[in-house]
Amino acid sequence: MKKYKIITTYKKLLADTTTPVSIYLRLRDVFPNSLLLESSDYHSRENSMSYICCEPISGLSLNGGELKLAYPNGEKETHAAGSFDLIDVINNYLSVFETEGGIPKIISSGLFGYFTHEAVEHFETIKLKQTDDQCDNDK
Repeated sequence: MKKYKIITTYKKLLADTTTPVSIYLRLRDVFPNSLLLESSDYHSRENSMSYICCEPISGLSLNGGELKLAYPNGEKETHAAGSFDLIDVINNYLSVFETEGGIPKIISSGLFGYFTHEAVEHFETIKLKQTDDQCDNDK
């Protein structure tokens, strides 16, 4: 599989006149699929960080058991439910990205994303059950 080099850029801002949320709200309409990640409120001010990520170059999504992967060159893969081990797929997916250096004490790779709580059953021996209320909300 082709390797992709990731070069991360960043800008450090003091949040005294603006907040990460206000910056994100201005960017999300310009850059679809933007992402705001913030560290816990329980950290000290020195360790508190926010990441605003724009213009995703790649993606991995799992919906209804179907796994879709998209790579920077436009190549796409789809895996049917039950035909994959999610942890193996994620590790293989991440292995195609090479990062330069990293930014000490801030970020290490430049790859950002998230898992929703529904993903837990792919990492633990827990099975989630959909309630009748959830079924009604899906209609």
